[in-house]
Amino acid sequence: MIAKVAIAVVGVFLGWIYTRIKPPPPRVCGSPGGPPITSPRIQLNDGRHLPYREWGVPKDKANYKIIVISYCSPTETNLSSGKKLVVVVYNSRGWKRSDVIRLPVSIILASVPPLGFTTYVVSSTKKPAWNSVNEAFYKHTKTGKDGIEVGTGNLKLIYSGSEGNVSQYVNSRSSITASVKQSYNFYAGFDGTTGEQASGAYIFRPNGTYSIDTQEQTPIKVLNGPIYDEVHQKINPCIYQITRVFKNKEHAEVEFTVGPKPFDDGVGKEIVTQITTTMKSNKTFYIDSNGRDFLQRIRDYREDWNLEVNQPIAGNYYPVNLGIYLKDETSELSFLVDRSVGGSSIVDGKLELMLHRRLLYDDGKGVAEALNETVCVGNDCRGLTDEKTGTNFQVSTFSGMDSSYSLPDNVALLTLQELEDGKILLRLAHLYEVGEDKDLSVMTSVELLKLFAKRKIKAQLHSLMKNRIYNFASYTLSTISSRFFLLI
Repeated sequence: MIAKVAIAVVGVFLGWIYTRIKPPPPRVCGSPGGPPITSPRIQLNDGRHLPYREWGVPKDKANYKIIVISYCSPTETNLSSGKKLVVVVYNSRGWKRSDVIRLPVSIILASVPPLGFTTYVVSSTKKPAWNSVNEAFYKHTKTGKDGIEVGTGNLKLIYSGSEGNVSQYVNSRSSITASVKQSYNFYAGFDGTTGEQASGAYIFRPNGTYSIDTQEQTPIKVLNGPIYDEVHQKINPCIYQITRVFKNKEHAEVEFTVGPKPFDDGVGKEIVTQITTTMKSNKTFYIDSNGRDFLQRIRDYREDWNLEVNQPIAGNYYPVNLGIYLKDETSELSFLVDRSVGGSSIVDGKLELMLHRRLLYDDGKGVAEALNETVCVGNDCRGLTDEKTGTNFQVSTFSGMDSSYSLPDNVALLTLQELEDGKILLRLAHLYEVGEDKDLSVMTSVELLKLFAKRKIKAQLHSLMKNRIYNFASYTLSTISSRFFLLI
């Protein structure tokens, strides 16, 4: 009896302690007994409220139009006073990489070992500029010289002097001469006045297509240099384009400056660039899947269901994270992008990319405002035409792999990570499918002992091989988008 009473007393005592140490229930802002709401809540169209507090000033009182701008002030330093600029170029890939690094003070031909870095020091010199450029202007004319050739290597672009646009692509190494034409268009954004869905931040609903013609009074500026040639074009007051053709590469690089787009006519605009070829693509094009394998897309078609086409343009647009390409029985045309955009092939033989959008109506999908950003691009769009004289010195090189080894061209290094328990996680991937390329789709081997420069990893590999736990001194990768995982 005494034991039961003692247990009951202890239970009551523990319950009393629990009530004392138990935290009080949370008090929700705006609820009875809770703290008051001290800032305005922004309610969305679906009834929800934003979970954070927005701050700023009204649009009519804003003094600055540029909201976000990024720059690197050390690269703009005047080096004439004896200062030096140190540039470290890192290569995360499993192959040796050579590329052009453009800085406001100079141009660097960088060569970086696999899984390593190279350090350059840029300083001023009184020697003649080795990277000086020649400048030429070509006016649009209906008569006279036609066919402006740009490029000093295997790749050449031919521009039409009468139209001011690229007209031919020539690759002397592969004996390819193809007709190509670049143009700019814009889609008029639907305003939703008839009660249907408006085009906005989340909704692409074009209401007509309109061409953007090149201004004939603006000449083409061509810069010829020892590393690459540049073509500067002012398409119209809101579109400026720089095309670079490198001496030792077989692709062209295009840099766009688009905006601010005018809307005095009360029409929102979504600007695209298009490349037109003579290829017979048969409604088929290919777009990457989140930067990985390329997927086949067929216009106005879905493999899993019968598609009813109500939006022939928007219904065939897809996100492009890495690239988009066309091909037929004889040739292939590819776009690689440096950021995620929208893209499609609305007409056979033609690719297009969405470059910029400015719309005047809210699409009712949550942001509660139109996609009408007013960030302005500076007027100085000359690119790297006023390079200062400089000298580049390579001072150090480091590689995470054996200096005498690089991965095969068709194998990518996805992961190389040292885990907490000291083990090494390695992930490799074959980049090509069967039949995709006659040379690169073949089976290949990776020599793991040469893949690592660290002695610790090499010692672990030697130990595993000696004990015959695994035998992967030369591991063969299969082809169909294979992945190879190794935990050492």
